[in-house]
Amino acid sequence: MMNVEVDENGFIDRRINRMKKRKKRKPIAEDDKNCYWRVQYERYKNELLHTGLFENVLSSLIIAMHDKLPESVSSADVVCYGLGAFSECKDALCQLVLLELLCENAMFSGKKWIFDPIFSDMEKNILVSKGWTLIAENERGIRIASVPTLFYMPHCERELYNNVLYANRHGTISNLVFFGNSFKVMSDSVVEENENLTTFKYLLNASQLAEELPLSNTSSFGEAFYSTCIQYFFCGAVMTATFLGRSLCQISSRGMHAVSSQTQMVLRPSSLIITNCRFLPKPGPNIQYKFDLTPLKSMPYTHKPITIRRLGGRNPETGKKVNQRVGGGYNFDWLWISFRRIGPTDGTFYEEKVIEVRRDGIQTAFIALVAGTRGRRWILATENMKAGDVIKTSCHLPRILINAEEGDSWPVGALVPGTVVNSVELYPGCPDERILAKNAGTSVIIQKRVDNRVVILLPNKRELRILPECMATVGRLSNVNRNKQHWGSMNMKRRMGIRQGSGLWHRKDGYCGRKIHPLPPAKTVDGPPGPAPENYSFHFVFFLRTVRHTVRFSMHFKKEELKKAAQSVEIGPKDEIILQAPYDNIKIVEINAFNHSDFHILYKFRTNRPSGIQISPVYGYIKPNDGEIFAAEFLPITGIPPFTDRCTLYCVALPKNYSTSTKPRDMWKKPVVKVMAPERKVIRVTYLNESGHLYPKSVEAVYDDKDDD
Repeated sequence: MMNVEVDENGFIDRRINRMKKRKKRKPIAEDDKNCYWRVQYERYKNELLHTGLFENVLSSLIIAMHDKLPESVSSADVVCYGLGAFSECKDALCQLVLLELLCENAMFSGKKWIFDPIFSDMEKNILVSKGWTLIAENERGIRIASVPTLFYMPHCERELYNNVLYANRHGTISNLVFFGNSFKVMSDSVVEENENLTTFKYLLNASQLAEELPLSNTSSFGEAFYSTCIQYFFCGAVMTATFLGRSLCQISSRGMHAVSSQTQMVLRPSSLIITNCRFLPKPGPNIQYKFDLTPLKSMPYTHKPITIRRLGGRNPETGKKVNQRVGGGYNFDWLWISFRRIGPTDGTFYEEKVIEVRRDGIQTAFIALVAGTRGRRWILATENMKAGDVIKTSCHLPRILINAEEGDSWPVGALVPGTVVNSVELYPGCPDERILAKNAGTSVIIQKRVDNRVVILLPNKRELRILPECMATVGRLSNVNRNKQHWGSMNMKRRMGIRQGSGLWHRKDGYCGRKIHPLPPAKTVDGPPGPAPENYSFHFVFFLRTVRHTVRFSMHFKKEELKKAAQSVEIGPKDEIILQAPYDNIKIVEINAFNHSDFHILYKFRTNRPSGIQISPVYGYIKPNDGEIFAAEFLPITGIPPFTDRCTLYCVALPKNYSTSTKPRDMWKKPVVKVMAPERKVIRVTYLNESGHLYPKSVEAVYDDKDDD
């Protein structure tokens, strides 16, 4: 008899299993896959031959290879990147069929290389059977084309195209022929997405030099050949770039007279991205080039000692010596200091216990090892911090201000006025370089609160208004008497990695006293001075005395004419540069200046924030009725941008009989230029937020508003 389950109410429990078991599909055998692939291969081959796409591609490649195959080379090589899994993807199979049809032509019967990391073993065997050479390792497009080569790269990434152009930037660029996406379309996407222009500079400039041959009859194959074309470089531009010894992103205008008009059109300065190796951005603000900290960006935090490469005062990007006072010394254990303390925002605390307080070979203040529920970390120790103390961290802003204990971390808006704090954030979430009061014995005093801003007093007696959400640690930093310690000798400084700087040239700044000159002779005054004429002349005679001879210079010019000539210089943009901030990539803005006068103009470009705005060129001459193009690089800004950024162009007109063979930077030191007041052309920089509105002025005291002369 069948057992029936009855519940407590006397009803029979019948539960129907409505979930039916699905039948498992049998995996497709390798023979079936191979058969299916061959059928599709023949189908796409017939379609390519009947639609006329193959003839269109072949005729365009013949045009591109017309002047690239010398008599010694009968055929070109073929390199294919990023084809895809053609046994599963129809678009990849269609692209492979077109590539095989091209390789059957005698023009492309040379060596054949192919690579894609997603190829299966069956696909690799098929490619090897068709005569392809598989690239063993991922070379990321770094392949030099010593002979004419067709790079078959439909729908590949922009970085791969840029790497191929970078590898062939010296002389072999004329051997490249691309079948893939348009350089111009990819360059426009880089600019629209606010990508780092220096990362794609070879792709950006190749879009101006490459000849593009569009394809037709591609709509019947879906997305396999969508927005593809054939691109190559004509020999005129390549020979000019090779002759001048420059890369494609730096072409001088001195050799323009020796090339054709088509070459001059694409090599004009206005169509190229202006970059200069001297003005490449530094890794960050206030960097002394002691250690290379770039590997820390991709590492999780650890309290254990880390092996860090020592720079010795050299720029990690260029390798050139930048800081002469850094180098040598003992090897210290580099400990990762956590300058920022983050806690809960619901009114509770995150507690940590101090395990050890010790001296560090890198930081001037003492450091403390603390432990909590999140793990261990190193922080900067305050003046009275010792092992066994319990410190609290909270990001909550209470209604009533708090008189916190030393070592605790709170927002500055939660502390009472008069509280001494350290490690203050310049703005919420700022990088470690922007944190204030990190050196030994330093501190910041909270003054008052004005208009939803907290006023703090810096160690240099300067006030600053910051947001109340900025985190700070209560107390003064430890090792207060460090600046009073005596080094003993220069050898002790060498052990600490500080090199001697007495051998360098120093400008006489009056620190050791000023030379007392005799008073000038008495001046005879007969009456009030008469009115000066409207146009009058100056005659400057001065002597340059050397050891053996005396050279006399004289200059005669009209003041008003030179002043009007300097005022005739026009710049564009004229008054303002508008940028959207914050941004993570470098932004390059082109500034044009034109001289409408008949005099040579001596100029210099200055900015009030050289650590964030870099202009190239800085010094130079502008010929009569000629112009100059400047590239202003705006380094990345995180958080609230400054409000006083500006770029100033100083212009001075030189007489016609004066030589311009002197370096422009040395010309500004000449007495003739010093007596003339330069004309100032000021361009303000305005930053807008994501909604297109101006930022509220909050940290205008961060940067100085004076020009950096």
